[in-house]
Amino acid sequence: MRISAPVLLALTLLPACPKPEADKADKKKEVDEKDEDKKDKKGKKGDKGKKDDDGDKAGDDQAKKPKKPEPPPPVCTVDAQKSWGKGINVLTGLTPVSFPDGTVAIGHAAGMTPRVLVLSAHGTGKLVGVSVAKTSAFAAEAPKPGKGTRLLWRVTPNHAPTTTATAFLDFEDTYEAPDDPKGPKWKRVVCGPADVVSQWVLDVGPAWFDDAKTKVDPIKAIEEKHPIAGYREVRECRTFFDAAKGHEWVVGSAIHIDKVGAKLEASSRLFVKDGPGATDVVVHRSGLKIEGGLKAIDYEVPVVHELSGGGALVAARYGGGQLIVQLLDASKKPKGGPKSYPGSFLMPDVADDGNDTVLVASMGIGKSNYALRALRATPALPATMSPVMTDDDDSVSESRAEFLRDGKGQRWLAYLEDAEKGKGRLEIIPVDEAFHAVGRPYQVTKDDEKASEARLVPLKDGGFLVAYVRDTGDGMGELVTEDLDCKVSK
Repeated sequence: MRISAPVLLALTLLPACPKPEADKADKKKEVDEKDEDKKDKKGKKGDKGKKDDDGDKAGDDQAKKPKKPEPPPPVCTVDAQKSWGKGINVLTGLTPVSFPDGTVAIGHAAGMTPRVLVLSAHGTGKLVGVSVAKTSAFAAEAPKPGKGTRLLWRVTPNHAPTTTATAFLDFEDTYEAPDDPKGPKWKRVVCGPADVVSQWVLDVGPAWFDDAKTKVDPIKAIEEKHPIAGYREVRECRTFFDAAKGHEWVVGSAIHIDKVGAKLEASSRLFVKDGPGATDVVVHRSGLKIEGGLKAIDYEVPVVHELSGGGALVAARYGGGQLIVQLLDASKKPKGGPKSYPGSFLMPDVADDGNDTVLVASMGIGKSNYALRALRATPALPATMSPVMTDDDDSVSESRAEFLRDGKGQRWLAYLEDAEKGKGRLEIIPVDEAFHAVGRPYQVTKDDEKASEARLVPLKDGGFLVAYVRDTGDGMGELVTEDLDCKVSK
């Protein structure tokens, strides 16, 4: 029988930045224009009394030509930039948690080492390590080199860090079967805190749906080992922490196989757990076809976000395509019916917009091309998502959107433009309530630089930082922050 039980997890600024090149260009242009004026004056003096065919003085037409208007300045200028190190795990990415005092802790990993970047409300920062118990599943039971692999999905800070940080670690291990070298590989899914005893998610057992030896007919393979009725396998999970309310969440996807009468029924289920030891609440359920070989269709990259008026929003991509969104009430039970938004979506971002909750996501519009879509989830879910109208350039792809409403009330979107293999130019643009651009975009990455992900961090003075993973060309990234002074330029 598959192991699916609680687990004890005692688991484990900025230097001044030189002025933009645009300022230097403006000064050079000003000098060039003064030189031209001098030349014009000299020419007029030397040609005094001479006229062209129309009877005008030579050079008058040139003197009367209006100057071309100066282009408006960028929306944002960089007050400071800092690199926090290379070797950043791009799969783990960046997970920010905001605390009541304005501190923002961004969980990430250098390789397989979890750590946290702590940013104060004034923009100062420091790196701290994550406290991981030596006896934890993360530390003591990691796959041995050459015997397995580990995917570190997420590092979520769950307390305001001081000299060290506490965090949730979500990961999946794949390794050789402990009792049958010829059998399918085993898979272990773990989501929970790294340094304390707590009951979260631990699911260990054969990778029936993933190993080539058994995935053609997983039902048969499972039945050969034990009765299949009542089978449950957690496919993936993510943890979340709301510091303002002190709520800890885990959101996951599981496959269930049950016997109904004389028949077997299989389903994929999106579930939430509100705190350690809490009962699973099924948020969404999809039936799976058994005939012809049962295939795993999962709820992927799930997110949960607390609503300002109570309750929460849960969203996940189902089967690599449509986006499923469900509102929960204050007791964390489904509120109304779920909404399914057709298309092929990447991981959504959910954020506060005053008393509203906003979800933005990238939807596929062609081969490797994406367009931004958004919705307001308060007080109810809309029937369709709204297009996000950004800049009018030649781009056909915008992805990995991040939304922020700053302390001055201005809304901003960060996104990757023309991304290839998950890496693209990072841009920031101001938008209005209807998700329409109200200014020109600012390009964060310069020249040939690429980014894979970005997070917008509000500051106490009303401005914000952008933290992003810059591509280093070796499959890893570099964590960079920029303190931006942004103004809307129509």
